[in-house]
Amino acid sequence: MSDQNQHHFDTACAALIRQGVPSGSPSGCLYRDGDRRCAVGWLIPDENYDPSIEGEPADQIDHLIPGPTDAVFLERLQKCHDNAPNYPSSFISEFKRRARQLAEIFDLNKEVLDAD
Repeated sequence: MSDQNQHHFDTACAALIRQGVPSGSPSGCLYRDGDRRCAVGWLIPDENYDPSIEGEPADQIDHLIPGPTDAVFLERLQKCHDNAPNYPSSFISEFKRRARQLAEIFDLNKEVLDAD
């Protein structure tokens, strides 16, 4: 599962860093918000996305992500995004800090976090 976790980590982090801002509304984070996506939202292909999943935890929607998934990893990846907006002026730096901790726990390569 480590290779798949690495792939999901790299995909989600690169996309979210490029995006630069969280995906959400005043009521909370969203998998998709217009052109914005949360970390796990970047892993869900357009054809698998349904607005009814908004508000569901990542471990309940992992079947929408292609390939094998680790529900615990996805839940923690989701929290990296969802908890970082508590620091709106420094969303990306806070997301990266949390993602580095996640990478340590799951023994993942963190190079994607060093990209600008």
